[in-house]
Amino acid sequence: MPTVNIKLSDLLKLSGCYVSAAELAEVLEQVKVEVKSVSGDDVVVEITSDRPDMFSVEGIARQLRAFMKLQSGGFGYTTVRSPPEFKVLVDSSVKKVRPYVMCGAVVGCNLGDEGFRQLIQLQEVLHKTHGRNRRKFAIGIHNLDVVKPPINYVAKPFRDFSFKPLDSEEEMTGEEILERTSKGVEYGWIIKGSGLAPLLIDDKGDVLSMPPIINADLTKVGPDTTNILIDVTGTNLKAVEEALVILATSLAERGGKIVQFVVIDGDDSRLVPNLTPQRMRVRLKSLIEVTGLDVSMDDAIKCLRKAGLDAYEVNDELEVIIPPYRVDIIEEVDVAEELAIGYGYANIKPLIPPVTTRGGELEMTVFSKLCRDLMVGFGYQEVISYMFTSDKQLDIALAPKGRVKVLKPVSSDYTCLRTSLIPPLLSFLSENTHVEYPQRIFEVGDIALLDEKPEVKSVFERRMAALYADHRVSYEDIQAVLYSFLRVLGVNFTAKPGLVELMIKGRCGIIEVNGVQVGYLGEVRPDVLLSFGLQIPVAAFEVSLTKLLEAKGRKH
Repeated sequence: MPTVNIKLSDLLKLSGCYVSAAELAEVLEQVKVEVKSVSGDDVVVEITSDRPDMFSVEGIARQLRAFMKLQSGGFGYTTVRSPPEFKVLVDSSVKKVRPYVMCGAVVGCNLGDEGFRQLIQLQEVLHKTHGRNRRKFAIGIHNLDVVKPPINYVAKPFRDFSFKPLDSEEEMTGEEILERTSKGVEYGWIIKGSGLAPLLIDDKGDVLSMPPIINADLTKVGPDTTNILIDVTGTNLKAVEEALVILATSLAERGGKIVQFVVIDGDDSRLVPNLTPQRMRVRLKSLIEVTGLDVSMDDAIKCLRKAGLDAYEVNDELEVIIPPYRVDIIEEVDVAEELAIGYGYANIKPLIPPVTTRGGELEMTVFSKLCRDLMVGFGYQEVISYMFTSDKQLDIALAPKGRVKVLKPVSSDYTCLRTSLIPPLLSFLSENTHVEYPQRIFEVGDIALLDEKPEVKSVFERRMAALYADHRVSYEDIQAVLYSFLRVLGVNFTAKPGLVELMIKGRCGIIEVNGVQVGYLGEVRPDVLLSFGLQIPVAAFEVSLTKLLEAKGRKH
């Protein structure tokens, strides 16, 4: 979960809630914020990943005000009328590079040193988490006073433009920026393959930014900057819009007023950031069924308002009004969770279920724990990823095609269930290229496979996969681990040469137990590694724990 650093004095000032550090920690824990350490005025907190609006002190203070009932009324923000020139003109040249862009401004901010630090921290935490290390979206922050709208969003060959990048003393071409700046070296691979660089250029012809790499030094922001321009570019329109709203509303907590831009993309135009609250009609009965809480309509409204939402009774139902920055509220069950938060988890009394039977761990659960312990003993670090994934990620990793699809995916990142554990592990390595090698990781989890026999046309299978990434890793390195793992389990296995599409031909094999294939291992193909932005060799294996457990059962 994301960890952020805040100042206790700043949080108390922004929230208007003056309590001790101990009392504050107890309250924050009830709103998905865990205090990890307190040292004088410095506080380190950990926030659940579904609440990006609280990745800075401003969002935490806003939530605290609601929970402590220090804020009455709505949660709207002051906006000023946009001048006619506040436009972003999207050129067709960016469509195949980084198609989406949104801009907004916040004027009259009172940042100071701590506000500026929080702004930069929020930007970077969003980049690393929801922005997928700038691949999904990237945020630029500029001094609005030196920018002359309208802003053009275009793509040009790297050698056809130049500007002075942030904190640089000289102008550089796009090629030089990728090669000579730290951000260019770290993130250049995101756009380098396209041969084009997306650029934000104002009406004076000044380059403001080359997303997702670096801003121009011209628009540099500091603690004394009062008028701020925000740009967000990316490959997912919904994610871009959400990031802009979170940045703009967080800045507005420092006394700023939000100025909207009109984004013109061909025949389409939209006013952003979109600050219109979402409305959701829910039945109180449904919320009670999910939470088990026995609350009246009036009590439910109070609880939801305490959780930072707003609600009214309409025709025996709840009309729930959701702030634009609450991007975590998607379905009715999310509202139920907010009801429980507003009610207070500490106020929910535990009940002993009226059953006479006793539960116990499943055999597969016990077996999975044993496998995890063995891999940790071999020096591997456990990774836990989502079972939901995208067809794109699976295709890049050459995973099996027969997939369980999501009927109405909320994002292009979650269109199906994974058919292999190796793709998310490769994605994990791609997001941690800054970490020292060797990297040894593994995951134990379920995958979904199509099957016509069951009524649901699919089956789940427990698997384990491991990756070994290093500059000099080979087939033998991963083979030693897998063979040792199987022998410790007491499994009689056979290793055979075989073709595995993901692996280098001649550097891979399959594992059989009692004539049934239970897994495979080998060196991952270089073209697959490059697709994930990896430039070091990776050896991997994947085995079916379901089949291994069945084999052990037959043995006994």
